[in-house]
Amino acid sequence: MIEQKRKTDTIRTPMGNEIRVRRLTQEDVERELAELEAKYGMTSQEFAGKWNRGELDCGVMDYFNWEFYCDSAYRHGRAELEIEE
Repeated sequence: MIEQKRKTDTIRTPMGNEIRVRRLTQEDVERELAELEAKYGMTSQEFAGKWNRGELDCGVMDYFNWEFYCDSAYRHGRAELEIEE
């Protein structure tokens, strides 16, 4: 497996602190979604529906990350993440 160099930037906060942030590519987002889908045995569409209906434990940090990646994927045109409520 070839290790990809992660794209990072340094930004300055309103308080003047500098922090490094990682820039995610679409490939990064898709890889993270695939890993979460495999780990929890459900598609991101199934996850998002359950999350939006409040059916999942809010104490699982992976779920917050998964919601972030779903939102990122949806905003970048992953049409199958359209959720019916």
